[in-house]
Amino acid sequence: MSDERRNKYGRRGLILLIFALLVGCCLYFGCRTPVLQPVDFSRIPDGVYSGRSFKFPGPMVVEVELKAGKIAAIRLVKHAALKKYSNMMEPLIARIIEQQKADVDGVTGATISSRAFKLAVHDALATAAEQAKQAGKTGKTD
Repeated sequence: MSDERRNKYGRRGLILLIFALLVGCCLYFGCRTPVLQPVDFSRIPDGVYSGRSFKFPGPMVVEVELKAGKIAAIRLVKHAALKKYSNMMEPLIARIIEQQKADVDGVTGATISSRAFKLAVHDALATAAEQAKQAGKTGKTD
């Protein structure tokens, strides 16, 4: 086999290997559903708490409003994906408020956006719970 032909097949093989590794990593890391631990937000002061997660092509930011120890409202602040995916979060917002937890069924047709949205809501609740815990330890009240 000539050197030119060997180089040609060598490059193709390398490109195929890199492609296979990229696809494998995307499938492995992108398809794993993180376990959302329950957050006790019954002792968190009323207020609006911000949470974020990453979803290609950029971060997703939500605001979660707590009133009387319950999730009262959720607002999608930033979502870099197509507008249709942002609009598809409305049923998810209703489910989270109804069930009072972030770990609910996602929206068909917006699986990755749903996952990122739930992670952002969970982040807001977990951050709020941690802030409340720290305020309790130091005796501060807002």
